[in-house]
Amino acid sequence: MISKLQTMFGARKSGFDACWPLLLVLGSCAQTDFARPARSTEPAPQYRSDYGPSDGTRIQGLIGLTEVTDIQVGLDPSYGEIQDEGTSSFPLIGGVFMHPLRGERLRFGLEGGFTVGWEGDTGIVAINNGTVLVVSDNDIFLLDLFVGPFLELPLGQKARVYASAGPLLQYGRVEMDYIDTGEYVNHSETGFGGGVYARTGIEFDIGGRNLIGFGVRWLDSSVSLGGALGDLDFQGVQMAVTATTGF
Repeated sequence: MISKLQTMFGARKSGFDACWPLLLVLGSCAQTDFARPARSTEPAPQYRSDYGPSDGTRIQGLIGLTEVTDIQVGLDPSYGEIQDEGTSSFPLIGGVFMHPLRGERLRFGLEGGFTVGWEGDTGIVAINNGTVLVVSDNDIFLLDLFVGPFLELPLGQKARVYASAGPLLQYGRVEMDYIDTGEYVNHSETGFGGGVYARTGIEFDIGGRNLIGFGVRWLDSSVSLGGALGDLDFQGVQMAVTATTGF
C-alpha cells in the first residue's frame, strides 16, 4: 500500500513539475488580453494656425500696379483748363506692418503702412478758355501713409485671407510742362491731403514663416496743391504681389 501511494504521489508531483511552466505562460497571456489601458484625460487639441507668421507681427511688402479710375488736376483758369491728364496706370511699391491683437481663428488687429507711385505721361491742356490746344508732359508722384484695423482668417494650415480699411494721409507732387504760343510754361506744385482706403488679399505659406500672395487695394484721396495747380483728386485700384514674413 505504501509503495502504491509513493508511486501515485511521485507521478502527480512529476506531472505538476512538467505543467507549471505552461500555467505561467497562460497567465501571462490572460493579463495581456484583458488588461486595458486607461483612457487619456487630456483635452482634445484646439485649432491652431501654424501657417507662416502664426501669432506675431507681420511685415508685408508689395509691388504692383495702380490702375487710375479717376484723376483730376485743377489749373488756374487764367492758364486754361486740363482736358485730359493722360495718366491711366503707374507702378507701385509699398510696405505694411500688421499686428494681431486678439482672436484664435478669426483674428483682429491693427496695420499701418505706405505706398509709393509715380508716372510721367502726356495730356492735353486747353489754353485761353479752349481756343488753343497744346500737349503737356505731366509728372505725378504720390505717397500715402495709412493705418486701420484688419481681420484675417486662416484657410487650413497653409493660407490666409485678410481685409482692412481706414484713413490715409496723401502727399502729391505734379509737374506740368507745355508750350503756349511759343513760350515754355512749367507748373510744379506739391501738397498734402487725405482720403480713405480698403484692401484685401490672400497669401499662401511657403515655409520658414513666409507667405506670398496677391492683394487688391482701393483708395480715394484729394491733395491741395496750391499755386497755379488746384486740387489733385485721385481714385485708383492697386493690384500687387505680396510677400509676408513674421517675427
